[in-house]
Amino acid sequence: MSNRRGRPVFKFLIPYLSMLLLASLVSVIMYQQTSRVVKEEVSSRNQAVLQLAKQQLDRQIVETNQLAISLSQDPRVLAMQQIENPYERSSITRLMELQKQLGSYSAITPSIENYYIHYIKSQFVISPDKHSLLSRASSAEAQSDSVHTFIKGLEDRYYYQEMMPELKLRSANGEHRLIPYIHTIGYPSYYLSHIVMFIDSSSIRNVLRSIDLSEGGYAYLANQEGDIIAGVAGSGEFLPRTSHNEHEQPSGQFVTSIGLDNGRWSLVAVQPEHIVLRKVYYVKKISAVIIFGMLAIGGVASVLFAYRNSRPLKALIQTVFQLESHNERLHRSMEEQKPLLQAAFLQRLLDGAYPGQKEMESVMQYLDIPLQGERYSVIIIQLPYILESIDMGALEKLDLEKAGLRECIAELEGNHACMLDIGESRLAMIYSSDTVSEDAWKEELTMKLSAIQELFLGRFQHALQFGIGRPYSSLMDVSASFEEASIALSFGMPSSSPMPYYDELPRHPQSYYYPFDLEQKLLNYLRSGNMEELDNTFGNLFVENFVERSLIEPVLRLLLSELVSTALKFIDQSGTQMFEDESIDMMSFLQLPHGAGEAEACFHRITKLYQHIASKTIDQKRIRNEELMREIVSYLDLHYSDPSLCLPMLSDQFQISETYLSLLVKEHTGCSFTEYVNTKRMNAAKELLSESRLNIEQIADHVGYSSLNSFSRAFKRMHGVTPTHYRAFSGQ
Repeated sequence: MSNRRGRPVFKFLIPYLSMLLLASLVSVIMYQQTSRVVKEEVSSRNQAVLQLAKQQLDRQIVETNQLAISLSQDPRVLAMQQIENPYERSSITRLMELQKQLGSYSAITPSIENYYIHYIKSQFVISPDKHSLLSRASSAEAQSDSVHTFIKGLEDRYYYQEMMPELKLRSANGEHRLIPYIHTIGYPSYYLSHIVMFIDSSSIRNVLRSIDLSEGGYAYLANQEGDIIAGVAGSGEFLPRTSHNEHEQPSGQFVTSIGLDNGRWSLVAVQPEHIVLRKVYYVKKISAVIIFGMLAIGGVASVLFAYRNSRPLKALIQTVFQLESHNERLHRSMEEQKPLLQAAFLQRLLDGAYPGQKEMESVMQYLDIPLQGERYSVIIIQLPYILESIDMGALEKLDLEKAGLRECIAELEGNHACMLDIGESRLAMIYSSDTVSEDAWKEELTMKLSAIQELFLGRFQHALQFGIGRPYSSLMDVSASFEEASIALSFGMPSSSPMPYYDELPRHPQSYYYPFDLEQKLLNYLRSGNMEELDNTFGNLFVENFVERSLIEPVLRLLLSELVSTALKFIDQSGTQMFEDESIDMMSFLQLPHGAGEAEACFHRITKLYQHIASKTIDQKRIRNEELMREIVSYLDLHYSDPSLCLPMLSDQFQISETYLSLLVKEHTGCSFTEYVNTKRMNAAKELLSESRLNIEQIADHVGYSSLNSFSRAFKRMHGVTPTHYRAFSGQ
């Protein structure tokens, strides 16, 4: 009784709590909005400071890049690369001229503290004010000169405008914090010298200090690999060893960042969240007190009025239970579909409907079908029960015996067998074995089938009848083993041999071997141009009909007629103009042979006919692909400036799948669709930058870019310089 009285209270409490929670939700939203506004304000201030630091750094990077380019193109700098001993009498003059030339660059680079050129071949270092050989420096001299030590410790690799983490370097004026900047003269595959510059980072650090970095805050400059180049931290704090991820927002910290030079570097400011949200936390405390007070008052009021209505809560609970039950049914339905798909795959496998090994293996992997081994064979199992009339009791008994047979096989075979129901009282078992020799396979299979027979006999007091096909090394030949197992089962006699093997059956000269499923396989191989499987299939046909069986002449003529008929059927279906090919005389195949010798020769001619048809199918596919690719390339050359040009659009235009289209472009051009279109656009952009007076935004729009930033990034990624610099270098 008390339970019934309490039930309306809790049921009616839900609507009132919903109203109170709505009010609480409004408070939470207000808090979140306030927090967002405060964060945006702090972020805006930090962004302004970082922008100021960015402008400072951009000026320094521009000066550094210009100096690196000038030095890389200076003939005096390049001439010293091939000199092994710069202190030889013949090289002293060049050395002095080079040092004088380096001194002339110092006047135009105020932000660069000093710069050096390290010649790898001679292990020689020169700057505007000194020069020395690294190999001849004494240990004491190397330790006293930290620049000397830094250059000596550089990795022997190619550097392209790389900034490295800030160093404390000693000089005559004391210790300085400098950012190393390294640029290699030459190419990644061949280079002989490095330019090493040291940028004064004090101005950047002074700007970053204007951010509130108290109680654990810090700000830094990092490269795209995550290495911190330079930075500042609050009093008594240390910089981390690595930078934050671009989208990372660490717990309890507020991160502001901006990118430089298309993402090569970034400026990041990290502040404790409680420093940023001091005022917001105060509002949060007040809001929490109000919310809990409203919940308490509302709870009491809800209890007083709870008995009026209990239906909404009941309906809500029923809806939840219905959704949960529906989800469970969907999950079960999805699991039930998998055995059906597996059965469909096994049926196609037995029918020989797969044109190639790759397609079959991909389906097996998707359906988790465990068929792996050295040999594959099919065993058809006949249950000792045949329905003579539709009787529910008999059907139930037959289903029970089938289920029992599956359990017996699962207990003994595990992952080496797959079962498929192929009739009212028959099952096909695809058996995989790791044995290599056929004798060992037969001995192993006989022992396992005997164990299955014994286990089934003990449970159901019935004996099974087996039909066993030959083992094959490829799953593509399982259909042949299935046909052989059917023949073996029809020849088997339960009283004498319950386990007839196909290869032990007597061969009758009045019947040839060419089952219907084999004809379908040959047609599939001709459509796909699978020469290897064609050769294997005709090899098996030859062994089966000319070696294993002593067929009489009329039967041989029927077999050859069937093979020619299959070839003509394919020619008629595919429209292949075989009769116009002078190398193939189709009339000769319609003339039946006389004698076994002529039949064998005719069989080999038919084999060559199939090979020729498959080869011509491949050629026609290639010709069609080439014609299609010429149309695609022509279309791309005409429409590369269309900003909406993309793979789905091209797929709709030519009515082929995106995957196949992508493969065609890659195969015929050697690059992907995106790379080909970008190359066309960049070549057109280079021509316009060099020969026209259009501004860069107009050029970007002309070559198919709707955004100037996207065009600039793509141009620099492909050519290493911005469009503005390229135009300046080209003389426009």
